[in-house]
Amino acid sequence: MDARALNHRERPLAFGADGALLGVLTRPLSAESAGDAAVIFFNAGLVHRVGPGRLYVELARDLAGLGWTSLRFDHAGIGDSPARSDPLPAEKAAVLEALEAMDALARECGCTRFVLVGMCAGAPTAFRAAAVDRRVQALVLMNAPLGERANVDEQALAEMTARKIAHSYWTDKLFRPKSWLRLLSGKTSPLRILSTLLRARQSSSARAAAPLDDNDGAVLRDLAALSTRGTRVLLLFGERTGVRHYFGMKFESRLAGLPAAHELTLDIVAGGDHSFTTLALQDTVRARVLSWLGAAPHRDPAAPPASTGAAPAGGYTVPRRRPRSN
Repeated sequence: MDARALNHRERPLAFGADGALLGVLTRPLSAESAGDAAVIFFNAGLVHRVGPGRLYVELARDLAGLGWTSLRFDHAGIGDSPARSDPLPAEKAAVLEALEAMDALARECGCTRFVLVGMCAGAPTAFRAAAVDRRVQALVLMNAPLGERANVDEQALAEMTARKIAHSYWTDKLFRPKSWLRLLSGKTSPLRILSTLLRARQSSSARAAAPLDDNDGAVLRDLAALSTRGTRVLLLFGERTGVRHYFGMKFESRLAGLPAAHELTLDIVAGGDHSFTTLALQDTVRARVLSWLGAAPHRDPAAPPASTGAAPAGGYTVPRRRPRSN
């Protein structure tokens, strides 16, 4: 029997304009031990509410033992939540559903402060929701593509790919006997390896002083606005992921120059892939997230405004709330 079963209780929760959004509410076993803050987990792409490798389930139960309430739910069209019948674009619908999740936890549990957790495609949802709602006091963004994917220029993507491949040569393939056998047998081109390493080196030095494009500039401005507002942000990347290398060449050197940069934490998980696939990687992620959150649910700062649209942190606008049709 999992010892954590003694620390939490779980039940389904339906919410949203017509009760169509479905999730699992996890609370400490004793209601008196719960704070006024809650954690909300967003779908990692099309993976339903358990998260990749059940990471969200494990984290939610860990958090309950520390006094946290949490909700992991399925966005419309994923898992147990039916697709929306209105024409709201997916990006804005996801943010609206994030706000509805906060409203539901406020009604059900009296929560007034929130930590939003997103991995992969869930990270931009958390980022955008935080930008329009002051109740969000912390963000955990894992392997986060924060900008608009459609607006990323092809040169930047090519440089990111070169860096990722070069990193794999230096940290992985160099120490694999099979890689050397492929090279010696002619199955791998040494010229290709050399050109990739040179390109990654050249792109690294070239991008260090390169100006940000409009897409990247918007991300940096929103990070600055959130940190100035006092919203803590944990940026957690797997070492081997493309998004980690993109973040490194675009934003990493600029973080220290942001106002209230102490609110931003960049953490790289050695050997981490995009979904933190192995149990060892997931244990590492859980430990780092729990350590970073600490005893936050029991802090008692000044109460944030109740309005979900209060003081946006950046240029993102609150989507208009629209009930789904039956």
